Amino acid sequence: RAGEVATQLGVRAFPTLDALLGEVDAVSIVVPTTSHHGVASAALRAGKHVFIEKPLTETQQQIFDFIRNY
Repeated sequence: RAGEVATQLGVRAFPTLDALLGEVDAVSIVVPTTSHHGVASAALRAGKHVFIEKPLTETQQQIFDFIRNY
């Protein structure tokens, strides 16, 4: 489905998050809140600039993980 939408919009689809992160300098995290921590953590580990929509994470502990690790 991603390929179909990419073709319609004239953009590139990536098969995985890692493939995307290998091609960009920054990401905007716009996924369900339950996925914010995992996706943002992967991007930060890859050294990318990250913008995350609100709420930042599901739990305070996940926020503390960001502060401690990144």
